[in-house]
Amino acid sequence: MVEIHGDVTPGFGAVADAFAENFARHGEVGAGVAIYLDGHPVVELWGGSDAVRARPFTEDSLVVVQSATKGATATCLALLVQRGLLDPDAPVAAYWPEFGQAGKQDIPVRWVLGHLAGLPDVDPSAGLRGLATMTGPALVDALAGAEPWWVPGTAWAYHATTFGTLAGELVRRVTGTSIGQFLATEIAAPLGLDFWIGLPERHHHRVAPAGPPAGAGGPDLAAVEPGTVRHRIAQAALASFAAFHAATDPADPRAWRAYLAAEIPAAGGVTNARSLARMYAATVSEVDGVRLLTDATVDRARAPQTDGVANVGLFGAQFRYGWGFQLPSPTMPGLTARSFGHPGAGGHLGFADPQHRVGFGYVCTSPRWPGADSDPRWLNLLAALRAALA
Repeated sequence: MVEIHGDVTPGFGAVADAFAENFARHGEVGAGVAIYLDGHPVVELWGGSDAVRARPFTEDSLVVVQSATKGATATCLALLVQRGLLDPDAPVAAYWPEFGQAGKQDIPVRWVLGHLAGLPDVDPSAGLRGLATMTGPALVDALAGAEPWWVPGTAWAYHATTFGTLAGELVRRVTGTSIGQFLATEIAAPLGLDFWIGLPERHHHRVAPAGPPAGAGGPDLAAVEPGTVRHRIAQAALASFAAFHAATDPADPRAWRAYLAAEIPAAGGVTNARSLARMYAATVSEVDGVRLLTDATVDRARAPQTDGVANVGLFGAQFRYGWGFQLPSPTMPGLTARSFGHPGAGGHLGFADPQHRVGFGYVCTSPRWPGADSDPRWLNLLAALRAALA
Protein backbone atom coordinates (compact mmCIF):
# COMPACT_ATOMS: atom_id res chain seq x y z
CA MET A 1 0.00 0.00 0.00
CA VAL A 2 1.27 3.48 -0.92
CA GLU A 3 1.87 5.76 2.05
CA ILE A 4 0.00 9.07 1.76
CA HIS A 5 1.42 12.20 3.38
CA GLY A 6 0.06 15.66 4.07
CA ASP A 7 -2.84 17.37 5.78
CA VAL A 8 -6.61 17.37 5.43
CA THR A 9 -9.04 19.70 7.18
CA PRO A 10 -11.91 17.92 8.98
CA GLY A 11 -14.80 17.48 6.59
CA PHE A 12 -12.58 16.74 3.60
CA GLY A 13 -11.58 13.20 4.50
CA ALA A 14 -13.44 11.85 1.46
CA VAL A 15 -10.90 13.60 -0.76
CA ALA A 16 -8.06 11.81 1.03
CA ASP A 17 -9.91 8.52 0.57
CA ALA A 18 -10.35 9.23 -3.14
CA PHE A 19 -6.67 10.13 -3.49
CA ALA A 20 -5.65 6.83 -1.89
CA GLU A 21 -8.17 4.97 -4.05
CA ASN A 22 -6.50 6.35 -7.19
CA PHE A 23 -3.35 4.43 -6.26
CA ALA A 24 -5.29 1.25 -5.58
CA ARG A 25 -7.68 1.30 -8.53
CA HIS A 26 -6.56 3.79 -11.17
CA GLY A 27 -2.88 3.03 -11.66
CA GLU A 28 -1.53 6.06 -9.83
CA VAL A 29 2.25 5.94 -9.32
CA GLY A 30 3.09 9.32 -7.83
CA ALA A 31 0.86 12.34 -7.34
CA GLY A 32 -0.10 15.38 -5.33
CA VAL A 33 -3.44 17.11 -4.81
CA ALA A 34 -4.20 20.41 -3.11
CA ILE A 35 -7.43 22.31 -2.53
CA TYR A 36 -7.98 25.83 -1.22
CA LEU A 37 -11.34 27.06 0.04
CA ASP A 38 -11.95 30.76 0.68
CA GLY A 39 -8.22 31.37 0.37
CA HIS A 40 -7.18 28.72 2.91
CA PRO A 41 -5.74 25.23 2.31
CA VAL A 42 -8.10 22.40 3.21
CA VAL A 43 -6.31 19.55 1.41
CA GLU A 44 -2.63 19.03 0.65
CA LEU A 45 -1.59 15.44 -0.04
CA TRP A 46 1.21 13.64 -1.84
CA GLY A 47 2.51 10.11 -2.18
CA GLY A 48 4.04 7.46 -4.39
CA SER A 49 7.13 7.87 -6.56
CA ASP A 50 8.42 9.18 -9.85
CA ALA A 51 7.54 7.30 -13.04
CA VAL A 52 10.45 4.87 -12.80
CA ARG A 53 9.89 4.34 -9.06
CA ALA A 54 13.43 5.52 -8.34
CA ARG A 55 12.58 8.37 -5.94
CA PRO A 56 9.66 9.06 -3.61
CA PHE A 57 7.21 11.75 -4.66
CA THR A 58 7.51 14.25 -1.81
CA GLU A 59 6.25 17.62 -0.64
CA ASP A 60 9.26 19.12 -2.42
CA SER A 61 8.71 17.36 -5.76
CA LEU A 62 8.02 19.35 -8.91
CA VAL A 63 6.40 18.21 -12.15
CA VAL A 64 6.32 19.51 -15.73
CA VAL A 65 2.56 20.03 -15.97
CA GLN A 66 2.34 20.16 -19.77
CA SER A 67 -0.69 22.15 -20.95
CA ALA A 68 -1.85 22.90 -17.42
CA THR A 69 0.76 25.65 -17.93
CA LYS A 70 -1.78 27.37 -20.18
CA GLY A 71 -3.84 28.25 -17.10
CA ALA A 72 -0.93 30.26 -15.69
CA THR A 73 -0.35 31.88 -19.08
CA ALA A 74 -4.03 32.79 -19.31
CA THR A 75 -3.89 34.26 -15.79
CA CYS A 76 -0.97 36.47 -16.85
CA LEU A 77 -2.96 37.78 -19.82
CA ALA A 78 -6.09 38.34 -17.71
CA LEU A 79 -4.00 40.32 -15.25
CA LEU A 80 -2.73 42.56 -18.06
CA VAL A 81 -6.30 43.13 -19.26
CA GLN A 82 -7.36 43.99 -15.71
CA ARG A 83 -4.55 46.53 -15.45
CA GLY A 84 -5.62 48.20 -18.68
CA LEU A 85 -2.43 47.24 -20.50
CA LEU A 86 -4.05 44.83 -22.95
CA ASP A 87 -7.38 45.14 -24.77
CA PRO A 88 -8.85 41.76 -25.73
CA ASP A 89 -10.76 43.36 -28.61
CA ALA A 90 -7.75 45.21 -30.03
CA PRO A 91 -5.80 43.70 -32.93
CA VAL A 92 -2.75 41.69 -31.94
CA ALA A 93 -0.86 43.83 -34.46
CA ALA A 94 -1.51 46.92 -32.32
CA TYR A 95 0.95 45.46 -29.81
CA TRP A 96 3.03 43.33 -32.17
CA PRO A 97 3.18 45.10 -35.56
CA GLU A 98 5.04 42.30 -37.32
CA PHE A 99 2.07 40.02 -36.66
CA GLY A 100 -0.09 42.05 -39.05
CA GLN A 101 1.30 40.26 -42.12
CA ALA A 102 -0.40 37.71 -44.37
CA GLY A 103 -3.99 38.67 -43.62
CA LYS A 104 -3.64 38.71 -39.82
CA GLN A 105 -3.91 42.46 -39.31
CA ASP A 106 -7.43 42.31 -37.85
CA ILE A 107 -7.09 39.28 -35.55
CA PRO A 108 -8.07 40.47 -32.05
CA VAL A 109 -6.29 39.36 -28.91
CA ARG A 110 -9.30 37.37 -27.73
CA TRP A 111 -9.14 35.14 -30.82
CA VAL A 112 -5.60 34.20 -29.86
CA LEU A 113 -6.78 33.43 -26.33
CA GLY A 114 -9.75 31.42 -27.63
CA HIS A 115 -7.84 29.30 -30.19
CA LEU A 116 -9.61 31.01 -33.12
CA ALA A 117 -6.60 32.71 -34.74
CA GLY A 118 -6.00 30.04 -37.39
CA LEU A 119 -2.41 29.35 -36.34
CA PRO A 120 -2.64 25.93 -34.63
CA ASP A 121 0.92 24.96 -35.51
CA VAL A 122 3.88 25.95 -37.63
CA ASP A 123 4.12 24.18 -40.95
CA PRO A 124 7.03 21.70 -41.01
CA SER A 125 8.32 23.54 -44.07
CA ALA A 126 9.38 26.35 -41.71
CA GLY A 127 12.34 24.12 -40.85
CA LEU A 128 12.19 24.47 -37.06
CA ARG A 129 13.80 21.70 -35.05
CA GLY A 130 13.91 20.58 -31.42
CA LEU A 131 13.16 23.24 -28.82
CA ALA A 132 12.72 25.80 -31.61
CA THR A 133 9.35 24.16 -32.37
CA MET A 134 8.17 25.10 -28.86
CA THR A 135 9.80 28.41 -27.98
CA GLY A 136 12.22 31.08 -29.12
CA PRO A 137 12.65 33.94 -31.60
CA ALA A 138 12.52 31.71 -34.69
CA LEU A 139 9.07 30.43 -33.71
CA VAL A 140 7.88 33.98 -32.97
CA ASP A 141 9.09 35.13 -36.39
CA ALA A 142 7.54 32.13 -38.13
CA LEU A 143 4.14 32.88 -36.59
CA ALA A 144 4.41 36.58 -37.41
CA GLY A 145 4.92 35.74 -41.09
CA ALA A 146 2.50 32.82 -41.33
CA GLU A 147 -0.79 32.82 -43.18
CA PRO A 148 -3.78 31.60 -41.14
CA TRP A 149 -4.84 28.04 -41.87
CA TRP A 150 -8.49 29.14 -42.06
CA VAL A 151 -10.36 32.44 -41.98
CA PRO A 152 -9.68 33.62 -38.42
CA GLY A 153 -12.71 33.75 -36.17
CA THR A 154 -14.81 31.41 -38.33
CA ALA A 155 -13.52 28.18 -36.77
CA TRP A 156 -11.31 27.05 -33.94
CA ALA A 157 -8.75 24.37 -33.22
CA TYR A 158 -6.59 23.77 -30.19
CA HIS A 159 -3.32 25.71 -30.54
CA ALA A 160 -1.28 23.21 -28.53
CA THR A 161 2.07 25.02 -28.66
CA THR A 162 1.40 28.20 -30.58
CA PHE A 163 -1.08 29.47 -27.98
CA GLY A 164 1.78 29.93 -25.57
CA THR A 165 4.12 31.52 -28.09
CA LEU A 166 1.48 34.02 -29.22
CA ALA A 167 0.43 34.84 -25.66
CA GLY A 168 4.02 35.04 -24.47
CA GLU A 169 4.96 37.49 -27.21
CA LEU A 170 1.98 39.67 -26.28
CA VAL A 171 3.24 39.76 -22.69
CA ARG A 172 6.71 40.71 -23.88
CA ARG A 173 5.42 43.46 -26.17
CA VAL A 174 3.21 44.94 -23.46
CA THR A 175 5.52 44.64 -20.44
CA GLY A 176 9.02 44.43 -21.89
CA THR A 177 9.65 41.22 -19.93
CA SER A 178 9.25 37.57 -20.81
CA ILE A 179 6.20 35.69 -19.62
CA GLY A 180 8.43 33.61 -17.33
CA GLN A 181 9.68 36.79 -15.67
CA PHE A 182 6.16 38.21 -15.46
CA LEU A 183 4.82 35.05 -13.82
CA ALA A 184 7.71 35.06 -11.35
CA THR A 185 7.38 38.69 -10.26
CA GLU A 186 3.64 39.35 -10.54
CA ILE A 187 2.11 36.01 -9.51
CA ALA A 188 4.59 33.53 -8.03
CA ALA A 189 6.49 35.93 -5.74
CA PRO A 190 3.44 37.62 -4.13
CA LEU A 191 1.81 34.25 -3.49
CA GLY A 192 4.95 32.30 -2.56
CA LEU A 193 4.48 29.79 -5.37
CA ASP A 194 6.80 27.12 -6.67
CA PHE A 195 5.75 27.81 -10.26
CA TRP A 196 8.07 28.57 -13.13
CA ILE A 197 7.92 28.96 -16.89
CA GLY A 198 11.65 28.45 -17.34
CA LEU A 199 12.94 26.53 -14.34
CA PRO A 200 16.13 27.85 -12.66
CA GLU A 201 18.89 25.25 -12.65
CA ARG A 202 19.04 25.20 -8.85
CA HIS A 203 15.60 23.53 -8.83
CA HIS A 204 16.19 20.95 -11.58
CA HIS A 205 16.94 18.20 -9.05
CA ARG A 206 13.43 18.55 -7.61
CA VAL A 207 11.67 17.53 -10.84
CA ALA A 208 10.05 14.10 -10.71
CA PRO A 209 10.26 12.55 -14.18
CA ALA A 210 6.90 11.43 -15.52
CA GLY A 211 6.16 8.80 -18.10
CA PRO A 212 5.14 9.90 -21.61
CA PRO A 213 1.51 10.99 -21.82
CA ALA A 214 -0.96 8.44 -23.11
CA GLY A 215 -1.33 8.82 -26.86
CA ALA A 216 2.12 10.40 -26.99
CA GLY A 217 2.89 8.88 -30.37
CA GLY A 218 0.75 11.53 -32.01
CA PRO A 219 -2.39 11.39 -34.14
CA ASP A 220 -3.23 8.57 -36.54
CA LEU A 221 -2.86 10.28 -39.90
CA ALA A 222 -4.71 7.50 -41.70
CA ALA A 223 -7.82 8.24 -39.63
CA VAL A 224 -7.98 11.89 -40.75
CA GLU A 225 -9.54 12.92 -44.06
CA PRO A 226 -6.82 14.09 -46.49
CA GLY A 227 -6.98 17.65 -47.79
CA THR A 228 -8.68 19.03 -44.68
CA VAL A 229 -7.39 21.51 -42.12
CA ARG A 230 -7.60 18.68 -39.60
CA HIS A 231 -5.25 16.58 -41.76
CA ARG A 232 -2.79 19.47 -42.01
CA ILE A 233 -2.90 19.87 -38.24
CA ALA A 234 -2.29 16.14 -37.81
CA GLN A 235 0.74 16.26 -40.12
CA ALA A 236 2.23 19.18 -38.22
CA ALA A 237 1.42 17.50 -34.91
CA LEU A 238 3.42 14.41 -35.85
CA ALA A 239 6.48 16.58 -36.45
CA SER A 240 5.83 18.44 -33.20
CA PHE A 241 5.52 15.19 -31.22
CA ALA A 242 8.84 13.95 -32.59
CA ALA A 243 10.54 17.22 -31.66
CA PHE A 244 8.93 17.17 -28.22
CA HIS A 245 10.14 13.66 -27.42
CA ALA A 246 13.66 14.42 -28.62
CA ALA A 247 13.79 17.54 -26.45
CA THR A 248 12.24 16.05 -23.31
CA ASP A 249 13.98 12.71 -22.92
CA PRO A 250 15.25 12.49 -19.31
CA ALA A 251 17.75 9.90 -20.55
CA ASP A 252 19.50 12.75 -22.40
CA PRO A 253 20.55 14.99 -19.48
CA ARG A 254 21.69 17.86 -21.68
CA ALA A 255 18.41 18.00 -23.63
CA TRP A 256 16.40 17.56 -20.42
CA ARG A 257 18.15 20.47 -18.71
CA ALA A 258 17.66 22.70 -21.74
CA TYR A 259 13.96 21.81 -21.83
CA LEU A 260 13.43 22.57 -18.14
CA ALA A 261 15.21 25.92 -18.48
CA ALA A 262 13.31 26.99 -21.61
CA GLU A 263 10.31 29.30 -21.38
CA ILE A 264 7.49 27.30 -22.99
CA PRO A 265 4.27 29.06 -21.93
CA ALA A 266 2.01 26.50 -23.61
CA ALA A 267 3.31 23.33 -22.00
CA GLY A 268 6.59 23.75 -20.13
CA GLY A 269 5.51 25.04 -16.73
CA VAL A 270 7.02 23.36 -13.68
CA THR A 271 5.09 23.37 -10.42
CA ASN A 272 3.32 21.28 -7.78
CA ALA A 273 -0.27 20.75 -6.70
CA ARG A 274 -0.07 23.30 -3.88
CA SER A 275 1.08 26.10 -6.18
CA LEU A 276 -1.52 25.29 -8.84
CA ALA A 277 -4.28 25.36 -6.23
CA ARG A 278 -2.95 28.50 -4.56
CA MET A 279 -2.67 30.41 -7.85
CA TYR A 280 -6.21 29.52 -8.87
CA ALA A 281 -7.52 30.26 -5.38
CA ALA A 282 -6.13 33.79 -5.70
CA THR A 283 -8.19 34.33 -8.86
CA VAL A 284 -11.46 33.89 -6.94
CA SER A 285 -10.57 34.79 -3.34
CA GLU A 286 -7.93 36.50 -1.25
CA VAL A 287 -4.94 34.33 -0.33
CA ASP A 288 -2.79 35.76 2.46
CA GLY A 289 -3.74 39.27 1.41
CA VAL A 290 -3.28 38.68 -2.34
CA ARG A 291 -6.15 38.65 -4.86
CA LEU A 292 -5.05 38.32 -8.48
CA LEU A 293 -8.28 38.87 -10.41
CA THR A 294 -11.46 40.74 -9.62
CA ASP A 295 -14.85 39.09 -9.99
CA ALA A 296 -15.45 41.26 -13.07
CA THR A 297 -12.22 40.08 -14.70
CA VAL A 298 -13.05 36.45 -13.93
CA ASP A 299 -16.45 36.86 -15.57
CA ARG A 300 -14.83 38.34 -18.68
CA ALA A 301 -12.13 35.66 -18.80
CA ARG A 302 -14.76 32.92 -18.50
CA ALA A 303 -16.88 34.26 -21.37
CA PRO A 304 -17.09 31.42 -23.94
CA GLN A 305 -15.15 32.07 -27.13
CA THR A 306 -15.68 28.77 -28.94
CA ASP A 307 -19.37 28.03 -28.31
CA GLY A 308 -21.25 27.82 -31.61
CA VAL A 309 -18.04 27.94 -33.66
CA ALA A 310 -16.99 25.05 -35.90
CA ASN A 311 -14.14 22.92 -34.60
CA VAL A 312 -11.58 21.91 -37.23
CA GLY A 313 -8.98 20.46 -34.85
CA LEU A 314 -8.02 17.01 -33.66
CA PHE A 315 -9.81 16.91 -30.33
CA GLY A 316 -13.32 17.48 -31.62
CA ALA A 317 -15.94 19.66 -30.03
CA GLN A 318 -15.75 18.42 -26.44
CA PHE A 319 -13.51 21.29 -25.33
CA ARG A 320 -14.75 24.83 -24.65
CA TYR A 321 -12.60 27.90 -24.14
CA GLY A 322 -12.74 31.37 -22.67
CA TRP A 323 -9.67 33.63 -22.58
CA GLY A 324 -7.24 30.71 -22.64
CA PHE A 325 -9.04 28.94 -19.80
CA GLN A 326 -10.82 25.69 -20.53
CA LEU A 327 -14.48 25.75 -19.52
CA PRO A 328 -16.65 22.82 -18.38
CA SER A 329 -18.27 20.61 -21.00
CA PRO A 330 -20.19 17.31 -20.90
CA THR A 331 -17.02 15.25 -21.35
CA MET A 332 -14.75 17.58 -19.33
CA PRO A 333 -16.85 18.64 -16.33
CA GLY A 334 -15.56 21.05 -13.74
CA LEU A 335 -16.55 21.26 -10.11
CA THR A 336 -19.53 23.36 -11.24
CA ALA A 337 -20.59 25.01 -14.49
CA ARG A 338 -18.65 28.13 -13.44
CA SER A 339 -15.26 26.42 -13.08
CA PHE A 340 -12.34 27.51 -15.27
CA GLY A 341 -8.78 26.21 -15.59
CA HIS A 342 -6.73 23.88 -17.76
CA PRO A 343 -5.64 20.22 -17.84
CA GLY A 344 -2.28 18.95 -19.02
CA ALA A 345 -1.43 15.87 -21.06
CA GLY A 346 -0.88 12.89 -18.82
CA GLY A 347 -3.39 14.00 -16.21
CA HIS A 348 -2.35 17.26 -14.51
CA LEU A 349 -5.19 19.63 -13.67
CA GLY A 350 -5.67 23.06 -12.16
CA PHE A 351 -8.83 25.12 -11.89
CA ALA A 352 -10.77 27.68 -9.91
CA ASP A 353 -14.44 27.69 -9.06
CA PRO A 354 -16.03 31.08 -8.30
CA GLN A 355 -19.22 29.51 -6.96
CA HIS A 356 -17.43 27.71 -4.13
CA ARG A 357 -14.33 29.99 -4.06
CA VAL A 358 -12.14 26.93 -4.60
CA GLY A 359 -8.67 26.57 -6.07
CA PHE A 360 -7.69 23.04 -7.11
CA GLY A 361 -4.37 21.51 -8.19
CA TYR A 362 -3.46 17.96 -9.12
CA VAL A 363 -0.17 16.67 -10.58
CA CYS A 364 1.01 13.16 -11.34
CA THR A 365 3.89 11.08 -12.64
CA SER A 366 1.82 8.31 -14.23
CA PRO A 367 0.12 9.30 -17.50
CA ARG A 368 -3.45 8.12 -17.78
CA TRP A 369 -5.13 10.97 -19.64
CA PRO A 370 -4.79 11.01 -23.46
CA GLY A 371 -6.51 14.37 -23.92
CA ALA A 372 -10.00 13.29 -24.97
CA ASP A 373 -12.33 12.57 -22.06
CA SER A 374 -12.02 13.13 -18.34
CA ASP A 375 -9.34 11.29 -16.39
CA PRO A 376 -10.95 8.85 -13.91
CA ARG A 377 -8.59 10.16 -11.22
CA TRP A 378 -10.04 13.67 -11.61
CA LEU A 379 -13.59 12.41 -11.54
CA ASN A 380 -12.88 10.50 -8.35
CA LEU A 381 -11.34 13.53 -6.62
CA LEU A 382 -14.02 15.93 -7.84
CA ALA A 383 -16.85 13.66 -6.72
CA ALA A 384 -15.32 13.57 -3.25
CA LEU A 385 -14.85 17.34 -3.22
CA ARG A 386 -18.47 17.95 -4.27
CA ALA A 387 -19.63 15.69 -1.46
CA ALA A 388 -17.46 17.59 1.03
CA LEU A 389 -18.88 20.93 -0.12
CA ALA A 390 -22.51 19.78 -0.14
